[in-house]
Amino acid sequence: MSSKPEPRPSQEPTGDASEAGSDSIRTELSGCVFRHVKGFYAKYFEDKSWSTAAEQAAQKVQLDVASALYRDFLELKSQGSFSAWLARLQSMSLAEGQILHHFRSPQVNTSDHPLRAIVYLVASSGRSESSSPPPAADARVFGDFSVDASDIGPESVSRFYETARQVFQARPTRRFLHGFQIRGSTMELWMFDRSGAYSSDKLDIVQRPDLLIKTMASYAMTNDEEAGFTSFIRRDGLGSYVAFGGADENETERLYLEDKPIAAPQYLVGPGTTCYAARTSTSQTAGFVVKFAWREDAIHTERELLELTKDRNVWGVIRALGWQDLGSIGGLRQGLRFNQPYDFPPAAADGRATSEGDTPIATVAGSDKDYDPLFINHAKGVLIDLDGALDLEKGPARRGELVGSEGFMAIGILTGDPHTYRHDLESLFYVFLWVAICNDREHDDERSLRHEPETSRRWGWCSMDFRSVSRNKSVDMSPEGFPRILGEFSTEFKHLKGLARELRQLLFLMRDGDIFTGSDMDQDGINRLYDGMIDAFNRSIASQTQE
Repeated sequence: MSSKPEPRPSQEPTGDASEAGSDSIRTELSGCVFRHVKGFYAKYFEDKSWSTAAEQAAQKVQLDVASALYRDFLELKSQGSFSAWLARLQSMSLAEGQILHHFRSPQVNTSDHPLRAIVYLVASSGRSESSSPPPAADARVFGDFSVDASDIGPESVSRFYETARQVFQARPTRRFLHGFQIRGSTMELWMFDRSGAYSSDKLDIVQRPDLLIKTMASYAMTNDEEAGFTSFIRRDGLGSYVAFGGADENETERLYLEDKPIAAPQYLVGPGTTCYAARTSTSQTAGFVVKFAWREDAIHTERELLELTKDRNVWGVIRALGWQDLGSIGGLRQGLRFNQPYDFPPAAADGRATSEGDTPIATVAGSDKDYDPLFINHAKGVLIDLDGALDLEKGPARRGELVGSEGFMAIGILTGDPHTYRHDLESLFYVFLWVAICNDREHDDERSLRHEPETSRRWGWCSMDFRSVSRNKSVDMSPEGFPRILGEFSTEFKHLKGLARELRQLLFLMRDGDIFTGSDMDQDGINRLYDGMIDAFNRSIASQTQE
């Protein structure tokens, strides 16, 4: 990965959630966007079951009519005129006898000419606009229209990418997403997956106005799998479910997923770990967790480590009931010829995890006593996410390899220090802060793990630009910055501000005018930190009990 100029370190708490989000987008884009990929159109639009029908749909539209449609687009200036134009495009593109789809445009910028609009192609469901889900959740394809031919370059691609990321956030289990950009007289077709984005050659609508009709017809005729939806999740009269077990349908067990995930990524590029609470058909409560995640081929899988914990009789670890590989990035991109990645100056990243391998699913027991032996000993919790664990008998982490969870990694780990006891204690502190900031009685009945205030400083901790995260955390853990973190505590946890201050002081000693993020490896230093944190927790518990 090419080196990039470093942003200046922050001297005090910086920015808001939007700035953190912008930095995250730039980091995700750096080195993983490829434009004008050879073989793109042939792979996704030719030799399909619907290719002939899409060609016929375009041929039915006379050339002068298609040209007029394009010319009218350049004159659009209002929401109403764009909606009418979009309806004309749709009527020309959708062939008779195909599954009905329609365009929805929830966002149109009409403040000034030229007009720019985001649209989604969704399946017609018969539901009213008010009762249907947000367009992003059901988007088969999304498009970015602009009559301004000069609206190109890094900022345009960044905005486009942000829309794609919102679609993945709305349905995090999808495998990939089609998109297209129209800028004046040119159209560029895109594909997004968990390793980044890539596009076709530019298509000239002036010279080939029928391409617009043919492409829209092709998008409308794709089936769910071709549109990127996960076929592993199915539906019946009881809801959405995944099946595991025997090869025969009658031998499989169905686990029904709750509507909202209990954990889902805010990024696009990366493992995309998404977890749903699930139940059996005969249970009213969720006793299982279904996990979707992309992995890298060269790295051990969670499955292998779970088998290892079973062989070694490790207590307090989840039990995997089944898993299945669903595909690979290599398969999605097979036959394409990539050039150099698109440059986004001045991007700032040299620590980002991209996914190049398969998509496994792990179905694990959570709280069902019939399957989970942990309840014999009345366990209060279990270890999860072993895809971020290491088998120390095989040696330490490889140089440059980061192991940890987004938002909770210690500053030293983010800057490349060898993993020590101190980093685990620092991560525990970040978990404590997350509990105090992101949880309250208002959301007790919901299963989501993220109720992050939009202005929270923690958004600056959740990025794959690891150097930026380390700087943000250093600022927030400083004596000057930490009051901002305490100010975010929810009402239910405000009484623990004193404990938070004491833990911060134990973890981040001041040395030479800066907070110390290294590890004291002598026994006195180790005992000071362990004993100090245990004592602080015990005194806080005792004081709350007395009250």
